[in-house]
Amino acid sequence: MAGMPKVHFERGYAMTGFNNFALFTVRPSLDNSHTGVLVELHWSNGADGELSKRRVLFK
Repeated sequence: MAGMPKVHFERGYAMTGFNNFALFTVRPSLDNSHTGVLVELHWSNGADGELSKRRVLFK
């Protein structure tokens, strides 16, 4: 993700593994009355390398 503007990368701790990651997006509402945070969690699921994803929106 190097070279992408407004992106911050941080490794939580050494045991998180290499195939697990989360993306956080902070988005204000159209009228700027509140801010929401979208979290996208990605992890490998099973031995076949299938990728699982879950999206959670905090308002």
